[in-house]
Amino acid sequence: MAPEPPVTGAFDALSEALRPHAERWAVQLLTVPDDQVTRILEQVLRGVLAEVDQDYARANLDEVKEWLRLVGHAIVERRHELLMRGAGAAGTA
Repeated sequence: MAPEPPVTGAFDALSEALRPHAERWAVQLLTVPDDQVTRILEQVLRGVLAEVDQDYARANLDEVKEWLRLVGHAIVERRHELLMRGAGAAGTA
């Protein structure tokens, strides 16, 4: 049986270009209570979607939605990691 590949987290799976943005958003969400993170993150990602070229978004809607889902997951994952390291206590429930 072949060894299983190492599990890569959503944040680590992001491109080098996206990681700094996800890090920034995760840090900004540290002070947000857990029960508000989803709503705020949805607003942020809707803003990003609004910036995507409309022709590209229409032609590749499923791809764009999947990309936004992955980025959102990476931000939440990174926020959790930062909270666990003690980078911010205000976001804990």
